[in-house]
Amino acid sequence: MRRQQGHGIGTRRWTCRIGAMSRCHGIGQARGDHRAARHRSASSTRRQVRSSPRRSAPWRIFIHPQIPSDALRDAAYRGIEPLTDLGLATFGWGWHIEAATAALRVIPRGTLDRHPDLQIVLGHWGELLPFWRDRADSLARLAGLKHRISDYLRTNLFLTTSGMLNPALLHHALTVTTTDRLIFSTDSPFQQPTRADIDTFLAHFASDGDRRKISSTNAATLFNIDLTAR
Repeated sequence: MRRQQGHGIGTRRWTCRIGAMSRCHGIGQARGDHRAARHRSASSTRRQVRSSPRRSAPWRIFIHPQIPSDALRDAAYRGIEPLTDLGLATFGWGWHIEAATAALRVIPRGTLDRHPDLQIVLGHWGELLPFWRDRADSLARLAGLKHRISDYLRTNLFLTTSGMLNPALLHHALTVTTTDRLIFSTDSPFQQPTRADIDTFLAHFASDGDRRKISSTNAATLFNIDLTAR
């Protein structure tokens, strides 16, 4: 695991590479905008997956937003006023578009066909990717994939809530995937739900079993966490 200084908002980014899976419960790389994803989704991803020291376990890659490059910010996220520009490039829009694009690029490359056990984790209910799956499905035929993009979203993608506890987001996610692929998270300091907020959100699940899945067992299974350990 490597600590990096954040850029522009005084935060720190944590990057956990596949090469450090034994120390990070199998979580893969978590960084970058779509310019960096051009490399991550092709030869870089293949090298990292092949070099994993835990070949007997499914591979996991958490793709998390970071502030886009200056070139991308100049092209897409500047021209209003500095503070608004920063918000547009990060939490207000850019983070989520760029992370979704980074994840999407992995699929047409055929990475998931070559490595069907590879699991991708995206925060913020999938970083907008599940909302545009119908259009993304058209890429499958062009890329010669074995399945539709939406099929890979159901079999190779985990979504975390990132503190966005809107039941409408939950209901939409369940049209894309199942409760087996949802993981509760809070995303502090950007989202800080109260205990009451969490209880209200969990009440929207149909059963205690589903509530346990999103609260703990899905993450424990994915990341090889022993819930009985103290």
